[in-house]
Amino acid sequence: IENDKRFNVLNEIDVYLEKFENVKLIVDVAAGAEDNAVVFANACGRIVIVVVGEPTSFMDAYAFIKALNLEKNVEKVSIVVNMAQSAKDAEGSFSSFQKIVCQFLDIELSYLGWLPMSKVISNSILARKPFVLNSKTDAHLNLRLSDIVKNIEQTPSCETNSIRFFDK
Repeated sequence: IENDKRFNVLNEIDVYLEKFENVKLIVDVAAGAEDNAVVFANACGRIVIVVVGEPTSFMDAYAFIKALNLEKNVEKVSIVVNMAQSAKDAEGSFSSFQKIVCQFLDIELSYLGWLPMSKVISNSILARKPFVLNSKTDAHLNLRLSDIVKNIEQTPSCETNSIRFFDK
């Protein structure tokens, strides 16, 4: 999208959100460091990147963080580890990823939590429906998601000089 079109989209969303109090907007951008993803993520108050513990996921996430850091001066990014076997596995993946990122970039990564490998999530992707709407969601999955939400709320907002439309 051209810059004018991006600005118009961001502005329209901002005007729409002014009608509501205490609203949270989640912007899901595609993986990779494409211009639109960087611009829209930078307009958000908090940036959360979801990784899985495999090299291709790490490479995509690193490229995106690098673009945010170098092009938009983003200094704080939060990480969720998806499809982990256990809390220990997720923490290990985060630690490995953090070492890679912080070795080359001046950025602070925070760990928000993890989601387990789950048939409920896999089925929700195939059904194109959020797994939280599935009556078969188990307590363990709900607990992991609740922890992530709580941690996101406690994470300080990013501070940049850029246009901030989604910081509501």
